Amino acid sequence: MCRVRLLKPWGRQLRQYSLLKLYNYSPWKCINNRLTAAYVDPKRNGQDQIAPTNLSEQVIKAIAQSLMMYDTSNLEKGQASLRPNNIGTQLSKEPREHFGIATQLSKYLAYLVAFTPRLLPDHPYRTQSIFRSAVSEARGLFKESSVSMDKRIEMLKGIDVEQCQENIVLQGAKLGRQFASVVANEEQIWKVLADFWEEMMYMAPSNAAAAHADYLPTGGEFVTHVWVFVSHADMKREPHDGE
Repeated sequence: MCRVRLLKPWGRQLRQYSLLKLYNYSPWKCINNRLTAAYVDPKRNGQDQIAPTNLSEQVIKAIAQSLMMYDTSNLEKGQASLRPNNIGTQLSKEPREHFGIATQLSKYLAYLVAFTPRLLPDHPYRTQSIFRSAVSEARGLFKESSVSMDKRIEMLKGIDVEQCQENIVLQGAKLGRQFASVVANEEQIWKVLADFWEEMMYMAPSNAAAAHADYLPTGGEFVTHVWVFVSHADMKREPHDGE
């Protein structure tokens, strides 16, 4: 029980998760039993965190600016950052700043998938199922836990992704290749990615007030603050089929 990581107040931090780094993590068996299950959710394969990062002023400013770009009350699904006219926009930040915004927000949203699916729009069981599939696929792909990060990336670059359309990890590799082939340079790549994850932060929050409220006694999550902000601005997501 002493090894259980209890929830701490938010403290203006973004918790982070990386599938490529943590897919091979296996929880300590001694804390996954009937006794502990009554007090803490049992951890799953691949479910561990990397060090959190402080919520920077650059991230806050970037998200606020992206909200100001909308001229409609309906949020999109990340398309605005990928439109051709946006790809050609002039860079307004240092390349390193775009890199920081993109990586911090993408790893934070990955953390929400892995640890707090109730705060996301989809049904938690569906989100958990997708997470389990991604971890299983990564384990099957890389096999040995000793494979370095550079080697993992090289393996993804060398795989024939056209033969594995249903594989989540390989779909990500395919998307990365396509993206790199149509964007002019590395600076522009991080600019578009930063814009994309800023936009996705507005799409991420669940509308279930009870789910957000459950996390508030321990300080809540940044996504809850975004949800309150967007709700008061009367901005709504475009509905999915059947939603």
